Amino acid sequence: MTRSGRTRDGGTIDWDLIAQHYDQIAKNTTALRPDTAEAEQVLRRFTRG
Repeated sequence: MTRSGRTRDGGTIDWDLIAQHYDQIAKNTTALRPDTAEAEQVLRRFTRG
């Protein structure tokens, strides 16, 4: 079953995709804490593909 929700701008949230990548999301979010990694470094990881 695919779970989806609506965003404020009318887009949809793919909860299954989030669940699939949750560990990596949590790791990168934690890296954004002060004195760990620069936001630009973390964003580069997401855009590498």
